[in-house]
Amino acid sequence: MELSEFKWDVENQPRSRISVIAVHSQKGGPGKTTISVNLALEFAKRNKKTLFVDLDIGGGTAQHVFNISKEEIKLTINDILLGNKNFNKNNVSYTNIENLDVIVSKEEVEFGSGLLNLMKEIQDNAFFRLIEFVNTVKKNGYDCIVFDCTPGWKIESLYALCVSDINLFILRPSTFSFKGAKYMLKKMYREIDVLSSAKTKKPSTYFIYNQTPFDKEPEVEKILEKWKKEIIEVYKPKKIEFLKEIRYSDEINNRTINGNYFAPEGSELHLSIQQIADILEKKIVERNK
Repeated sequence: MELSEFKWDVENQPRSRISVIAVHSQKGGPGKTTISVNLALEFAKRNKKTLFVDLDIGGGTAQHVFNISKEEIKLTINDILLGNKNFNKNNVSYTNIENLDVIVSKEEVEFGSGLLNLMKEIQDNAFFRLIEFVNTVKKNGYDCIVFDCTPGWKIESLYALCVSDINLFILRPSTFSFKGAKYMLKKMYREIDVLSSAKTKKPSTYFIYNQTPFDKEPEVEKILEKWKKEIIEVYKPKKIEFLKEIRYSDEINNRTINGNYFAPEGSELHLSIQQIADILEKKIVERNK
């Protein structure tokens, strides 16, 4: 099927429109999964029926983050992207958190020719399957989808960024991450406009600085501001905003090393996630007007 032949299911969407958020990064390590997990948790706490989707098809972590046993897994994102199974409310993975369900990625992926065949099938057909998946989730009563994307320039991440309303790019304050972010904006993120051309409203892109120094020296502050301006400039004529700066925390780092991705109540990360959720809710209301 060609993109021009595909119609986004706009007229059949519920009046209370679902919010689709994709969380992405240039490489692993900047705290993308920690932020996406806690953002999904925050929306669930706000009484929004939320679906967290682990899109890292070669090495996801959601199964362990949410303590989901193999026996409980009836559906993976790999199944959806490959067209092996369709989503319904009975094959989702449930958590012990109210309003929060999960779709994990397949933990054991055959490398070599098996992985190449997987990527070929995803490249050819997964975009339309992902659109259909989002539309089906909408019809099953969910208020929010949070995609935890594969880092880097991966086709499944590109597709998720295209079908989302809000794209959050997590940027760690390092020269390598900054250069990588600029390159992805110039190349990968330009493709989003093409692939999402049939949508009424194209995705909005926002950046979050994560793991910034606790006590920044004036010179470091200047560098971070300079990077912000360059990223905003390189994305023109499209608009891009920096939503929040989250400082590095030994406590959070130690917790994630031990497999606990949930921010403690009242911690700086928890408060930052609440602020980000507040901003996103306002942005989504503005988009839906």
